[in-house]
Amino acid sequence: MKHSEILKEARIKIQMGHNRGICAAVSDDNYGFKCTQIKSYISHALAGHNWLDDWVRYNRPNLPRDSKSMRKYRLQWIDWMIEQYESTGR
Repeated sequence: MKHSEILKEARIKIQMGHNRGICAAVSDDNYGFKCTQIKSYISHALAGHNWLDDWVRYNRPNLPRDSKSMRKYRLQWIDWMIEQYESTGR
């Protein structure tokens, strides 16, 4: 399965409220190293923050941080990552 397909599945999980974080949503033993690569990318992008919530609080303090807004930000970020992976055929 491609990275972009794993992220598409994760997007559904987050949209439906099954997972709060992207890393938890991409966790699947069946996808192995690709999940590790996605999580590594996310960890690097968060620059030392454990959650997107923390990153937003520190880097964009004026943005709303209620659960609905945070879900929206996660979905937007996943959409962006899907585009990035699809543009490279991954």
